[in-house]
Amino acid sequence: MINKNYLNMLGLTNAARALVNGETLIKSISANKVELVLIANDASDNTKKKITDKYKDSIEWIEITDIGTKYEVKIVERKKQNNNVSIEYTNVVAKKSGVIKKIYAEDGLKMVEPNTYVNKGDVIISGAITKDEEVKKYVHAKGKVYAEVWYDVSIEFPLKYTEKKYTNNNKRSFYIKIGKDYISRKKYKNFERKKIISLKNRLVPFEVGIENQKEIKIINDTYNINEAKTKAKEKVKEKILQSLDKDEYILDEKTLNFYQKDSKIVLDMFITCYEEIGKEEKIEPITEE
Repeated sequence: MINKNYLNMLGLTNAARALVNGETLIKSISANKVELVLIANDASDNTKKKITDKYKDSIEWIEITDIGTKYEVKIVERKKQNNNVSIEYTNVVAKKSGVIKKIYAEDGLKMVEPNTYVNKGDVIISGAITKDEEVKKYVHAKGKVYAEVWYDVSIEFPLKYTEKKYTNNNKRSFYIKIGKDYISRKKYKNFERKKIISLKNRLVPFEVGIENQKEIKIINDTYNINEAKTKAKEKVKEKILQSLDKDEYILDEKTLNFYQKDSKIVLDMFITCYEEIGKEEKIEPITEE
């Protein structure tokens, strides 16, 4: 039978609105707001495990005692450990100029809004947290910043070109190799060789074997102006895309200038891209004398 003193204590606690149960109790334990937990002996195993398993491991200073038909959980004030870990305070700044489109700030204070133009070096996420124009604390600012950026690109592209095309023809041939020189019966005028069997001498640079010769057609031709222009545009976009990450892409492209120069064409383009432009930059906190 429960002692009347315990009932009186629970009644006073309830009157003071300091008594919690159910999921509210679990949340209160997580927030270090609970001094004592009483669990009825007919409570489900799931309820007991939430306290005796989960919170025993996640809270550093906790005393759990199994006393007959009840569990007592006493959470004491946690002492902060001094690990002497130095924190590097940073801002997230723009590594190139552009118009901000999206900011994902994991930590720090956002300094600009979307559709704002920023210059290279401008602070986008600040590591100095302010309130009423006064710095309250410093943090390691981090996050991702996406912006619309631009490139002026100029390319010279030749009208004459040489193209290598493979045919479906291939044959085997015996070969001898002395040093870097091959001696073999050539089945085709132009071909690519692939060794199938080879025997080498370890003492001298001598090798014999069987190779597969795959025929190649060498085509020498000339682009017309429109073909060359299309090829030049593809080359520009290919180079731009190689420099972008998987979450970055080309938004727009415009031809600024186009003309023929001897056996080449010259193409000037204006490329608009969606890119991540944020980078972390170390800051030194300002301390009052």
